Amino acid sequence: PAGKILVSVTGLTNLGAEGLKAYFDAGVGTVIHMHLQEKEVKAAAEWKSGNVIVAGHMSSDSIGLNEIARAWEAAGLEVTAMSGIVR
Repeated sequence: PAGKILVSVTGLTNLGAEGLKAYFDAGVGTVIHMHLQEKEVKAAAEWKSGNVIVAGHMSSDSIGLNEIARAWEAAGLEVTAMSGIVR
């Protein structure tokens, strides 16, 4: 089961194994994160207390920037996607 889902797509940062464990201990069932190392994913698998989804950098950028672009467009601004951002 997914349980409570946390989406963490913060750039240039990494939760680390301790951060993942803290979320799981606080009741989060699934963490979707942009940057995780293989050792952290393996540690989470050993705990068997939550799910981890590594979203990837470019897909995470597209998700976050699309939200911002929609808000700008709603405010009447014209937005042109570049640099790998998929709209």
